[in-house]
Amino acid sequence: MKPTLAFVLAATMLASPAAAQKTGETIGETIRQDDRYALIVVDDGYIRLDTQSGEVARCTGKPDTLTCRLAADERLAYVSEIERLENRVDELEARMGALEAGNAVPPSADSRRYGLPSDEELDEVMTMTDKVFRRFFGLVRELKRDIEQDQL
Repeated sequence: MKPTLAFVLAATMLASPAAAQKTGETIGETIRQDDRYALIVVDDGYIRLDTQSGEVARCTGKPDTLTCRLAADERLAYVSEIERLENRVDELEARMGALEAGNAVPPSADSRRYGLPSDEELDEVMTMTDKVFRRFFGLVRELKRDIEQDQL
């Protein structure tokens, strides 16, 4: 049995029967089921269970005009965040170890997120700019010399 299905069953057992009595339905009763979804009565609406993926949605309204919202699977969110933080800690420990050993740490993909160029890229751009300006000012000097000699 999937953990989500167990959660739904437990929730239906704990729900109060007062709200269901208003509609003539019994708490925990499966009022509609097709190949994929089961609609289960709870105290203040319905639970829609996706029998293939295990996703649970909380629904309000009448069975023919339901508005459903997926229930957040908090466990998956926590696991995902823990994995992200563990990866970040591993990366920082590796960088710290390299710094303590006196080794240069190559920039990670995270440090490039601001779009800043590396030192090598800056050196390359400066070299190209230097060449362009030297050629340009060389042409200006030649043009000035030609004008002074009335060769134009």
